[in-house]
Amino acid sequence: MLTLIYALGLWYFSLPLPPSTPPDTCYTEDGDIALSQKSIEDWTLLRAKCSCFIALKGSDQSEFSIVVVKAYAKQKQPRLSAILSVEQSFPEHAGELPVLINGQTINAKAKPMAGTSTVEVNSSADWIVAIAEAKTLQIGDYQFTSAQSQIAMQELKSCYAGLQGK
Repeated sequence: MLTLIYALGLWYFSLPLPPSTPPDTCYTEDGDIALSQKSIEDWTLLRAKCSCFIALKGSDQSEFSIVVVKAYAKQKQPRLSAILSVEQSFPEHAGELPVLINGQTINAKAKPMAGTSTVEVNSSADWIVAIAEAKTLQIGDYQFTSAQSQIAMQELKSCYAGLQGK
């Protein structure tokens, strides 16, 4: 499931760019292939040519992941997506899922589409900072816990810093 979600997340960021794209742009037409894998407690970090992906398994066959992409060498801030993946597809009338970190509701939205098993979690929060401080994350009924979130997010930032963006 981790590989499927990774491929879906990277597909989103690896759509072909227009012909006017500079030749030093980092993108792949068939997705980004993992070059290395590292475990940090319950977190799994995958590094590829253009991106880093970190995932945490949760309750009910669920997974929370963050994908960061560096498309240009001079790019300072990553293109970032936070994604909830579940085993069963969401029902037709699935409402917006509340997002809580350490038991506190944060300003984030997770609105699943019927028939899908993944949903992007939108927020104005800096996900890397928010998750680094999290002992627990809850998205709807799906719960995630980790005592090593800060270390995992440091590893994700380090992975991103090591991307060349070309």
